[in-house]
Amino acid sequence: MIQLGKINSVYWQPKLGETGAVVEGLDDIDQCIRLIVTTPRGSLPLRPLFGCDAWQELDAPVNSAIPNICKAVREALTLWEPRITVIAIRAKIDESHITITIEWNAVASAAKRITEVEI
Repeated sequence: MIQLGKINSVYWQPKLGETGAVVEGLDDIDQCIRLIVTTPRGSLPLRPLFGCDAWQELDAPVNSAIPNICKAVREALTLWEPRITVIAIRAKIDESHITITIEWNAVASAAKRITEVEI
């Protein structure tokens, strides 16, 4: 956690859930990935194309839902997060919870990161 006023990166944003804190660098990208995947496309009136359509697969049969979720996540991240290269996307369905695991590299770094998102 970095306090406002001590920002050392070009890429930063307020940290969700912590007043006065910010995330920057790879943590900023991680938070952006979470925002993209958990925002239903069409839910932001001023940015109607922003977000991901993975939520539309919540009631679909598992054998068709998993590949469609992975496809929707890849499309959304390709469109909205140009700072990363997606290595792999996996979805796991456990009763009413879907966990999406995204392996990615930052374009400016060779470090492999993993982001897990629940929808």
